Amino acid sequence: MGRTATVFAWPVLAAALAAAVAWLVWSIATPEAAGEAVTYRDQMAARGAAAPVADLAAAARDSVYLVTVELPSGRRSPVGTAFVVQRPGGTKALATSARVADLFRRQMQADPDLNGARMIAAQPRPPDYPAVRIAAVEIHPAWDALGQVSGGNAYDVALLVVDDPARLGPPLDLARQSALETLKAGDPLVLVGYLGADLGDSDLTRPIPASAAGIATALTTFRGDRGIDADNLLIQVALPGAPVAAGSPLLNAAGAVVGVFDAGDPAGLLDGTPHDTPARRLVTFGARADCLAALLAGTAADGLAELVDDWARPAPDPVDQLKARAKPGDTVTLVFDADGAPGAGNAQFPGAKAVWFDVKLPGPGLYLAVIRSLSGQSVLAVIDDADGRIAEIGTAGAAISTAMVRVEAAAALKIGAIGEATAPVHLQLYRAAPPGL
Repeated sequence: MGRTATVFAWPVLAAALAAAVAWLVWSIATPEAAGEAVTYRDQMAARGAAAPVADLAAAARDSVYLVTVELPSGRRSPVGTAFVVQRPGGTKALATSARVADLFRRQMQADPDLNGARMIAAQPRPPDYPAVRIAAVEIHPAWDALGQVSGGNAYDVALLVVDDPARLGPPLDLARQSALETLKAGDPLVLVGYLGADLGDSDLTRPIPASAAGIATALTTFRGDRGIDADNLLIQVALPGAPVAAGSPLLNAAGAVVGVFDAGDPAGLLDGTPHDTPARRLVTFGARADCLAALLAGTAADGLAELVDDWARPAPDPVDQLKARAKPGDTVTLVFDADGAPGAGNAQFPGAKAVWFDVKLPGPGLYLAVIRSLSGQSVLAVIDDADGRIAEIGTAGAAISTAMVRVEAAAALKIGAIGEATAPVHLQLYRAAPPGL
């Protein structure tokens, strides 16, 4: 396999980077061992293969609904996925992406072509595939307050209130707070939802959900930096994206909901122009389930003014974050500084361009890679091992992508940026280590 781009994000490799065997333990099980061309998502899914995908999907099936807009003509258009949850008082509702709920709230009321349309959610339970009508929506107030400032990724959760809640299927359990705050890069995840990019040729009155396995590739704040565990509410995942999958549950290996999948702009499905970006094709996102828990509990608006004020402040400096995580007495030094021009991609990242840097780490320490796209386009951080296999996926960010890694000895890495940028990128590699080491 050819060289791949490696841009670092914030997940920390727990294993010693110096031991090449630690990098290869998971890759032995990938199809690449048989000489096949494997995409990065295939490799990441292999790392999470221990999750009982079929069992989890079967258990969740009756709780995962296809959301459609039914026009006065009777024709239905798919716009998203939703799943059954239960409020503290016992009433059931459907959880989904704020983008799906916003379609009901705004476009269906403002677009004259949709006058008389209604939003329907159908349960994949034969033989009758019961459907409910969406009567109202509740969108996380922070999603509304932050708007496009956050790129629409922040607090992207909502509830769909249906006309007959008692008819909804069994609610899915949300993961405990302790499980959410200990979720880490590399943990297996399963998505259950409607992954078809185009469901127009299928019978939308008889939906059949799909499932996909992957892993969490990074846990960050909605601004893309790594905060304390309680603040890392954005799950970046190696799972396929499709606009109709917006609102799907992300399940952990125990079958509990850890996140609500965000896969793009469902509103675009109605006019044939769903929003898509290179970053979304490479890495997809989910709002951690505590955002949904707050909406269910009625506490989602708590601290909203302070949250909005915080977004007006400059983003944390990556080097300051390195200093905060370094050991007492460590000195931070710049050990690599270079520009790179995009080249052709490879089989791991179809359709993307890659900028690669061969970097030799001088010794043990905590390393921070900062890659900036000089064109301002989104980049994705990836770390390849010496054989070209992906060892780590970083955060997908607008114009900047960062990653930290701790190593125990000198090592060689391939560090790169993945995306569609045609302008150069700039890599700076910092090291935190005891003086004189």
